[in-house]
Amino acid sequence: MIEHLLHGFILVLTPNVLLASLIGVCWGLIGGALPGITTSTTIALLLPVSFYMDSIPSIAMLMGAYEAGLYGGSIPAILINTPGTASAAATTLDGYPLALQGKAGKALTMAIVASFFGGIIGFIVLVSFARPMAKAAIAFGPTEYFVLIFIALCIISTVAGGSVVKGLFAVVFGLVFAFVGMDPVAGIPRFTFNNILLSDGFTPLPIWIGLFAFSEMMIQLEKSAKELNSQSAIVFSLKDRVRLKEVKNCWKTIIRGSLIGVAIGALPGVGGNLAAFVSYGDAKGRSKDPDSFGKGNIEGVAATESANNAVNGGTMMPLLAFGIPGDLATAMILAALIAHGIRPGPALFKQNIDLVYAIFASMFVAVITLRIVAALCLGLVARLIRIRSSLLYPIVLILCITGSFVIQGVVFDARVMIFFGVLGYVMNKLDFPRAPLGVAFMLGGAFELSLRQSLALSHGRISIFFVRPICVVLLFLAAIIIVRMIKIQKKLRNIKEKQAA
Repeated sequence: MIEHLLHGFILVLTPNVLLASLIGVCWGLIGGALPGITTSTTIALLLPVSFYMDSIPSIAMLMGAYEAGLYGGSIPAILINTPGTASAAATTLDGYPLALQGKAGKALTMAIVASFFGGIIGFIVLVSFARPMAKAAIAFGPTEYFVLIFIALCIISTVAGGSVVKGLFAVVFGLVFAFVGMDPVAGIPRFTFNNILLSDGFTPLPIWIGLFAFSEMMIQLEKSAKELNSQSAIVFSLKDRVRLKEVKNCWKTIIRGSLIGVAIGALPGVGGNLAAFVSYGDAKGRSKDPDSFGKGNIEGVAATESANNAVNGGTMMPLLAFGIPGDLATAMILAALIAHGIRPGPALFKQNIDLVYAIFASMFVAVITLRIVAALCLGLVARLIRIRSSLLYPIVLILCITGSFVIQGVVFDARVMIFFGVLGYVMNKLDFPRAPLGVAFMLGGAFELSLRQSLALSHGRISIFFVRPICVVLLFLAAIIIVRMIKIQKKLRNIKEKQAA
C-alpha cells in the first residue's frame, strides 16, 4: 500500500497537477464563502472545465474544490450567520455568537484547524479501508449491487429532506430521467419522443448545472432589490487567532468529530450536514459546560468543522469501491470520472491501481493546499462576502448557460439545463429535496441493469433478493440505519426549533 501511495504522490506532485489543485481550492473556497453558491453549485460550474483536462489534473481540481467548498461555507456562517453551504449550518450555532463577542478571528482559525485535521483523518481512513472494501465488493453480483443501490436511494430519500414521501418521489423522478435513451438489454430507444439527441439519454452536466446552480440562482433572485444590492458590514480581526492551548482542549472533540464525519459520510446520500449536527450534539453531551454551547463555545466550532470536512474521506469510499456516490458532490465527481473513461468499482483497483492512489494523493494535497491558502488569504476571501449579489448572480447565470453549451456545442443541452433549473426551482418551492433526484439519475443505469440481470438469473422470482446471504445482511443493516437516521433527524429538528425560538 505504501509503495502504491508513494507512486500516487509522484503522479500528483507535478506542476500541472498542483496548479489544478490550487485552482480547485481557490474556486471552492470562494464558492463556499459566497452565500447562495453551494458546494454542489461550485463543482457543477467547474465540471465543463474538467472535461477538457487530463484525468489526474481534472480529479485534483475537483477534489480541491470539494475540500475547500465545505470549509468555505464556515466563513459566512461565522461572520454573518449565513452558512455558505448546508454542512456549515451547525457552525453558526457557536461561530456567530463568537463573532458578536469580537472573536471572529478565533472562530475562523479554529475552523481552519478543525477542517485540516478532519481532512487528514478522513484521508487516513480512506486509504486504510477503501481497498479492503473494494476486495469485499468482488463477492457482489448483480443481485447484491441492486440491493446496495436500492438501500442507498432509500437512505438519501429518508435524510435529504423533511418528508420521506417527498424524498421517495424525488428518487422516482431521477430514475425516470435516467431511463431515457437506449434500453440496455433490448437496444431500442425509449422515452426519446423521436429526438435523436436523446438516443443516448440526458447528458449529466446540464442536469447538474440546471438542478443545482441555475435553480439556486432563480431562488436567490427572488430577494428584494435592497437585499441584492446590500453589502455586509464585516468587522473582524485575524490577529485574535486560536491559541495552542485552546486547540489542545479541543483535540478529543476534533478526533471524535472526524470519526463521526467519516462514518456518516460512508453512508450513501447522507452528507456533511447531518454529520456536523451529530458531532455537535456529541460534543455538547460530553462537555462539562453544555449550557455554553450556542452562546459562543469554541468547541462547538471544532466539532462541526472537523465532522463536515472528514465526510469527504467517507463519501469517497463507496464511490471508489462500489461506484456509488456518498453524496451529491461525489455524484458529480463520478460523472467526471466516467467522462474520462474511468469506471469506479472493484475492477478499478485491479486494472488501474495507480490512478486510485493518485486520487488518494490528490485528496491529501487538497487538504494541505487548503490549509495554506486559507491561512494566507482568509481575510481576502472573507471580504468577498461584501460583493453585491446583484453583480454576482448574473455572472453565475451566464456561466450556467455557457457551461451547458460548450460540452457538445448544441443548444439542446442549454435547453435541458433550463428545464431542470425550472424543475429544481419548483421542487424547492414545493419542499421536494433535489439531491435524491440527482443521485438517483446518476445511479439509474446501474439500478436498472442489476435489477434486470437479477430477475433473469431467478427467472423472474423476486425472492432472489431475500435469500442470498449478503442481501439479507445488507437489508438488515439498512433497516437499522434508516430507523436510526429518522430518530437523529427528529432530534436535529428539535435542536433547530429551539435555536430558532
